[in-house]
Amino acid sequence: MRVKVGTILDEKILRQAKAFAARQGKSLGQLIEEALEEHLAREENSSRRLLTLDQVMAARGGAFADRATGGTGAGDFDDRDVG
Repeated sequence: MRVKVGTILDEKILRQAKAFAARQGKSLGQLIEEALEEHLAREENSSRRLLTLDQVMAARGGAFADRATGGTGAGDFDDRDVG
């Protein structure tokens, strides 16, 4: 189902978008819809990657500090580790 929407855009951006849509042989509505679809897909993929990173870190003990300490954990430092 298609729904009509209204919004306020910067005049310059609207002019550029209309010209770009015309060069592509598309309507402004088609251009906006495609741009939104692409943006939402990118965001969804980004969220999936972050979730995967969280899952990996949880499997490794969940501490980003492990990376900085070479996997030894923050509690494994002794006086020789301090400059």
